[in-house]
Amino acid sequence: MSNTLQLRQPAAWKLPAQLLVPLLIAIFIELVVRPRIAETAGYKNLVEHLTIALMIASILGLTYEFFLNKKRDEVVHQLMDLHYSNFRTLVLDVAQTYAFASPEMILDLLRDIALQTNQIPTLYRISRDKHSEYTFATDTGYFDRLVAVRRRELCETLREWVQPASATNLKFLASDFVGKYQLGELDGELKREVDIQRLRLNEITDPREKSWTLNYLWAYSRCESPMYQGLGDFLCGDADDWAQNWILFVPLQMPDAEFVQVIERYLESGRATSEANLKAVLSALSALQNAGVCVAKPILDKFTGRFQTETLRDGAQRLAKRKPVRPSTSEASKAQRA
Repeated sequence: MSNTLQLRQPAAWKLPAQLLVPLLIAIFIELVVRPRIAETAGYKNLVEHLTIALMIASILGLTYEFFLNKKRDEVVHQLMDLHYSNFRTLVLDVAQTYAFASPEMILDLLRDIALQTNQIPTLYRISRDKHSEYTFATDTGYFDRLVAVRRRELCETLREWVQPASATNLKFLASDFVGKYQLGELDGELKREVDIQRLRLNEITDPREKSWTLNYLWAYSRCESPMYQGLGDFLCGDADDWAQNWILFVPLQMPDAEFVQVIERYLESGRATSEANLKAVLSALSALQNAGVCVAKPILDKFTGRFQTETLRDGAQRLAKRKPVRPSTSEASKAQRA
């Protein structure tokens, strides 16, 4: 069904045909009737006036039909489209208001969806591995408004999701919410769980368990001041090769300006770094430069000794030659993975 209401109109030929009838009558009177009227007849002037009136009426009617009526229809349809658009907006507003009034129902639905697959759901569009992660929502506008309007109720639900007994998918998705929207009300729960997990991190072999643990670390460190302090400490300290690569992927999803210092600390730490992770450093710097929050060349010049292989040198040189995006102090720090 078309979104535009249609007016019921007569056939296009009927109205012009009806307007031609007075003209034909006037011509008949002028050519047939009037010549037969005697000059002395008292009604001759009346017939002449009637003939002129019929001609004028017919001409004006046809003129209106072809030149003015079309414009009138366009205006009517525009008004109807406007009213339909306003009605549709009103309906959507009512639906969203209901959703805000009942966030528990929406979050229960999200919970059920998140548990339907073995892949880990993420709020962010660039997933680490299409086989192990998937983007849960490409449009997070509703979540933005939900946090603004019903933050307390959202945090209550997410607090249940981050409990030790929760499923991995719920833990990961909940920590995405905490990190993305910097829900400091929950950073304590995440930090306590990370502290427990770090005692046995080297014993964990399940990548899914490692992923939600690191996502907890990322989420609560994004609520810190300075941002990413805890994540940077772990990257430069106890993180194994796998965890380093996981952390260095973060700027591709959320290019925060604060991550530039994390990368500099990492390169400055002098710890042994695999070629794969140094490639990840170049990808991270490229993403940060594209977001306008840093210029890669000074960093690469400072740590040129870290990129020893031919592949790494070529990658660093190409990145250093690339024209940086104009820095943005406000928008870049808000850059979202979604």
